[in-house]
Amino acid sequence: MRPRPVIALLSLLVCHIAPAQVLDVDGDGIVGPQEALALAQDWRKGASGGSSNLVLDLTVAPGETVSQGDVVSLTTGGLVKGGIVVRALGVVSETPLPESNLLVAAPVIRLSENRFVLCYDISGPAGEKIVVGTLVGDSIEFGAPIDLSANNLNNRALTTLSESKFAVAYRDSGDGNKGKVRMGTISGDTITLRGEEVFNDGNTTPISITGISENRFVVAYRDIPNSSAGTARVGFDHPILGLLLSPETAFETGGIGGNTAIGALSGTKVLILYSEGSAGRAVAGTVVIPTPLSTGALTYGATETVAQEPSIDFSVIPLSSSTAAVGFVGSMSISKLQLVTVTGTDLTPGVRTDLFPFSTSALSLGLMARDKVVAGLDTGAPGVTGAAVASIENTTIRVGPSLSNPATRLHSLVPLGEDRVVFFDGQDGRAVLARATPISITMGIAQEAGTAGQSIPVLASGVSEVHAGLTPGSFYFGQPDGSLDTSFTDAPIGMALSPSTLLVGTGPAGP
Repeated sequence: MRPRPVIALLSLLVCHIAPAQVLDVDGDGIVGPQEALALAQDWRKGASGGSSNLVLDLTVAPGETVSQGDVVSLTTGGLVKGGIVVRALGVVSETPLPESNLLVAAPVIRLSENRFVLCYDISGPAGEKIVVGTLVGDSIEFGAPIDLSANNLNNRALTTLSESKFAVAYRDSGDGNKGKVRMGTISGDTITLRGEEVFNDGNTTPISITGISENRFVVAYRDIPNSSAGTARVGFDHPILGLLLSPETAFETGGIGGNTAIGALSGTKVLILYSEGSAGRAVAGTVVIPTPLSTGALTYGATETVAQEPSIDFSVIPLSSSTAAVGFVGSMSISKLQLVTVTGTDLTPGVRTDLFPFSTSALSLGLMARDKVVAGLDTGAPGVTGAAVASIENTTIRVGPSLSNPATRLHSLVPLGEDRVVFFDGQDGRAVLARATPISITMGIAQEAGTAGQSIPVLASGVSEVHAGLTPGSFYFGQPDGSLDTSFTDAPIGMALSPSTLLVGTGPAGP
């Protein structure tokens, strides 16, 4: 529950000027807004001359222009416009995995805000396993693992179809490297798997899959015997006929590299990311929804390059029906996050930012909320991993502080709700639960205008007198564009004392 702005302001006033009993001027036992406003105005009179104001001289960030009266935040590059809250991750608990000798990448999907499905392999003859995990309080509980296959599987990919249904695709190294898929259902913490269906007879790698409804998915892959063509199919889990597959349809006949990623923008459109030559390219594919007794086919829009440099790992995180966050490891092995806008089947690459400033061999992304993406990296060296939350506001991406080494080898992650995420350690065999806590980096109000590199005074607390058009008694919040408004954001600023003055304080800490 968010603290009320007025309560936070009253706390500020009490600390600065008076015992609590003076707030209730009319003695009715209730502190009303007008009483708080009158007291604030009295406080301002006593603070004339700025003796109670906290003003700091701070440098404007490169490429930024700040106007007098703007709400500003302090980033590592300097001052920027807008009220900003980032999320910082902190470890809550660690839980051993059902087997401690987990070997390689462990794909995982979220079923709900407290349940997930994890796929993994272990050493020895036991082969591939799959298991349900449940968040109980601040710990993880696992059900009984079941066998996915006795063969060695590669390029395993999972997708959620509903809270009780999923699909898992993989390359079966024990059966000619064919591409196969199985449907799974869940009751409690028990998984039931149906038989394998072959979606590609030849050597199939890499593989990615995304659900588009509770009984349909799209699988994308490289068909190596067919000139390494980038190919996709729609799977339709018919209640009577079983799993039906649409014809194979190539989205890149000239061949693709060793990476693909796919995400559903809606029930009729997916975004496919794949490597082609020296560039990572994104393709929008429109799914034609089939009639109940037939399968669907894919049609494709034009391709658009989103990474000029060679890219070794991909992720696609849909944010809405028209936007997605694309993650990749590019030049100098630096991990990046880029926004992509989809209009019809046209793609427009947007703003890009570095996620982690050091070499990355594997990148994992997950959606915590429409405006929050969690990222995890593995450098390839045991014990050198990291994780951070990227907050997205319109066309701006802000990356929060990095959590160092949440796992010895961070192979995958799954967000659970808006503030929790589980990281899976591929070497030590454990699930690490972390919580994302909001941290405000909003400094206050710019008292003068400034451009990149200039030092300007910023009022962090006290009375700011550089405004116009404020409504006395109203509480104001910092907006992403640097303006003040009474619309709630996670950057509370203060209460207006007059049309031109604002009492700036700490306000509520956020959600």
